[in-house]
Amino acid sequence: KFVAPSPASFRTATRHPSHLDSEQFDNYESRLNAPRRILAERKRHRRNDSFLRLMVAILCFALSLTFAIIYGQGQFGLALTTVAYERKIAGRYDPSTPHPDDVTPRDVFYPDWWEDELGIPDMESKDIQFSPTVEYNAADVVAPRAPDRIETPFFWFVPRSGGNVIRTLIANCLRLAEASDRGAGSESDFLRIEELEDRRFVNVDMYTSQGIEHAKDLDLASSGVPDVIISADIHGVLSIFNNRNRARIFAVLRHPMDRAIS
Repeated sequence: KFVAPSPASFRTATRHPSHLDSEQFDNYESRLNAPRRILAERKRHRRNDSFLRLMVAILCFALSLTFAIIYGQGQFGLALTTVAYERKIAGRYDPSTPHPDDVTPRDVFYPDWWEDELGIPDMESKDIQFSPTVEYNAADVVAPRAPDRIETPFFWFVPRSGGNVIRTLIANCLRLAEASDRGAGSESDFLRIEELEDRRFVNVDMYTSQGIEHAKDLDLASSGVPDVIISADIHGVLSIFNNRNRARIFAVLRHPMDRAIS
């Protein structure tokens, strides 16, 4: 039972015996017992203070747990971000006042031909050109692999798009030898496959520019050592390939707004 100490008891617990009230400790025996009474008051004061702190901590934990259960799994943050984004778009594009060029908010993100396109859009017919590195060093995934050519699968890792699930499947389920960031720190003058924590990887680092240059010097693209290459630097990795030994790119993409609020 929590009992708040009275002001008189608190003063008694914090005073020196020489400062005690003369009316309460008016005789010699009571002054001899004063230190014992002071220690008892101090113990009770500390006990009540510890109990009060424990109750406050339990209350804070209960409130935090209730808040997490009700607004958990990112729903609260998602709602706040959605409201903020809608207000920003509404403030920038007011539907009551049309744009001078008749541009709607939807046209800002998607062109007119987007919804009518089935499958992967034909970029050449849309007058969209890729960089020479992507154009010549990336293979057409629809066309069959050309004979006598090494076309290594390249997983373009896009953060916050579910790429870690694919990496787990590649390493643990398919047991493929990957050339990724796992080879950082184990580089050498020749390519080899190492195994650590039940994962097979090539001794190159495909997440840094220095590691990609080192892999290019070792002719990683034409070696056939890795089963798959994993990296977030698409242009850097494609630079190690050529028109004969191309990369077969695959990726997991996510809506940009979902990535931003995740």
